[in-house]
Amino acid sequence: MDKNSANARVIAALPNARVYVTDETDVGLLMTVSADGELRISQPAREETGLELCIKAVDRQDQTVTIQNNGADADISGCMLFSMRGGELFRFPEGTRLRSGESVSVSGEGKGGDFEWNGEKKPWSTKKDDPALLLDRYGNVLMRFD
Repeated sequence: MDKNSANARVIAALPNARVYVTDETDVGLLMTVSADGELRISQPAREETGLELCIKAVDRQDQTVTIQNNGADADISGCMLFSMRGGELFRFPEGTRLRSGESVSVSGEGKGGDFEWNGEKKPWSTKKDDPALLLDRYGNVLMRFD
């Protein structure tokens, strides 16, 4: 049995139960109950946005990241920029659009980017590796920049 599964004693005590290991699913499990009381369990997939965004540059001294749209004009609302070392997360506000070929900068608070990381003056480590992740609004990784 998988060491990450439910305890063997628990499984033995529930012989008629189905056990699902949710950390092996993309976005968890969806449980619905039909009008006649039947339980249905499905494993939904993450939606794909089709965005073609990339991290063009990370300037850790200036605390600024430049993101470019290599695809069609796009709504990037809810897309996220994540600092893997410190765990800081920036989310693009609702209504943010980026035209094809255009770039946008996200900087630490007070650094003068197109967008500023609210409450974070230094989201990027200047002394240690701090990869940047760019994610779409559903959490799909669009790019990792080391």
